Amino acid sequence: MLFNVANFIDELLYRHYKIKPYYQFQSKQDLVGQLIIGLAPHTSAGILGRIIGFSNTQAFLAHPYYHAAMRRDCDGDESCFFLLMDGLLNFSKEYLPSSRGSTMDAPIVLTYLLDPAEVDDMAFHMDIVWKYPLEFYRATYESKMPWEVRSSL
Repeated sequence: MLFNVANFIDELLYRHYKIKPYYQFQSKQDLVGQLIIGLAPHTSAGILGRIIGFSNTQAFLAHPYYHAAMRRDCDGDESCFFLLMDGLLNFSKEYLPSSRGSTMDAPIVLTYLLDPAEVDDMAFHMDIVWKYPLEFYRATYESKMPWEVRSSL
């Protein structure tokens, strides 16, 4: 999906703004290293992130502080990501309705610095260990559920 968005942005830059395309991706792997904006539902503050790889899941994997900064699981809605250039190029307050709540789900502000002292300290279902056994890593290749993995932690 982000690959297609990057191609759209490049075409927009070239055809509408008459400037050189920015991304010029050849494959999905070109997304690695790109900056993204993470936005939680019902907030107006995005947080800057970087794509470091892909997983075969329907979730995003990030540092626990990044998850906390996005205030995930707000009313059961899902967080979203979009390429930084998309947020810079295709956003304007002019697009938003004037009604109450119009700034919800819109990246009004963007933060790039994650201060752990400002992040909610409530974290649930988080492992804190020094190392994982080899069985854990082998189980990830089989996409096993956590309770299916016998470990010697």
